[in-house]
Amino acid sequence: MDSLRYHLLENPFYVMVVLGLAELGLLSLWRSRRTGRLAWALAGPPVLAGMIYLLAAWAKTDREQILELSEQIAADIRAGRLDAARLALDEAYQGWGGDKQQTLRMGRGLLEHFRIRAVQIVWTTLAIESGRARMRAQTIISYWLDQGAEGRSALQWDLTWIKRPVGWRILDVQEPVQALDLGPPAR
Repeated sequence: MDSLRYHLLENPFYVMVVLGLAELGLLSLWRSRRTGRLAWALAGPPVLAGMIYLLAAWAKTDREQILELSEQIAADIRAGRLDAARLALDEAYQGWGGDKQQTLRMGRGLLEHFRIRAVQIVWTTLAIESGRARMRAQTIISYWLDQGAEGRSALQWDLTWIKRPVGWRILDVQEPVQALDLGPPAR
């Protein structure tokens, strides 16, 4: 079921390719026989492709919701805010930084100290099961230090998400791990 959901809602490319091949097969049949029934059958693959496209554009999967929230958090951090993080952290959050309020205080302190210039989510892996999700993500964060020097860090994050009636919320974040030393930013 997850594979079907993935191929219909998140990545319908292969389904569209199969429908395109089916249409080519029907076209070659119609070219040799030219019957009314085949003419009607020619409408099937494009209609199905359109319906799948609309369904994929309309439906928002759990994976897409979590990735969208992650991008909102990154955008807010770039802007020096924690509004998206405040909304995304669950009330029962217990993870890196303590509880929700302690973590937000720590985040404000880090934002003031490092003055973030850019946050880029490089890659993510996401496993969703029974209303919970395990996410591993790598980010590259560019920042200004107090002395005016630039710094960049690649951090790997491990997050646990939980599905609540209001949407997906972060239940736990492990302390991020330095992924690799990027050196000074390119000029």
